[in-house]
Amino acid sequence: MANRNKRSAVSSAPQLEHEIERCRELEYWSKVEDLAKKLKASFESNPQFLTLGNFLTGEAKLEQFLQEHPPLRSKGASIEAKNGLREAKTCLLSTIGDDAKQLGVHLDSFILLGKLHFAEGSYKEALDYYDRANIDSLEEKQLPPRSLKIMAEAFAIKAMCIEKVPTGSSTKAKMNERDNSVIKCYEVAGDLTLLFLQVADRYI
Repeated sequence: MANRNKRSAVSSAPQLEHEIERCRELEYWSKVEDLAKKLKASFESNPQFLTLGNFLTGEAKLEQFLQEHPPLRSKGASIEAKNGLREAKTCLLSTIGDDAKQLGVHLDSFILLGKLHFAEGSYKEALDYYDRANIDSLEEKQLPPRSLKIMAEAFAIKAMCIEKVPTGSSTKAKMNERDNSVIKCYEVAGDLTLLFLQVADRYI
């Protein structure tokens, strides 16, 4: 996933690379934002720094907002999320194009946009982004903890979104299919969470 590819963008600055990954793992999001500003300020030396900086800014702003405003299921909370996550959305939407694909952040951006739309109460849109990321086929082996956590959250959120979005059919077969999809998503989320806990200490 993105984390392994992102390292190519900052390979000339190993200390900065290590600091970025450490802060992401420890969820020091204000520090991540500061590091993102440094990257974007030096983008002339490497154009990829601008894309990576936007990704990190979007990720940090999304996570900070959700720490302060856990997703709720009310119209008021959805409006607050749409207003509070506007900058995060803009940054992440700028990191899903060809430049982001070359850098390797586009899949994480899709996954985080799915999380963002879930926070806004836009469940169908969240599922669309998870489909674009094709999370069911992503390999979880040898991924750093942050990517494992993002994926675990994605499967849990996908399950909740499936439950919220009407199936369009009330047949028993369709209902069973939806229930099986929800169960599978929760099972994968649980497996990835356990894997995340097992490897997290190695990256701190």
